[in-house]
Amino acid sequence: MSEITEKIKQSAEIFEERIIEIRRTT
Repeated sequence: MSEITEKIKQSAEIFEERIIEIRRTT
C-alpha cells in the first residue's frame, strides 16, 4: 500500500514538473 502511494506521489511530481516546463516553453 505504501509503495503504491509513493509511486503515485513520484509520478504526480514528475507530471507537475512537466506541466511547468510546458507552460514556460509556451
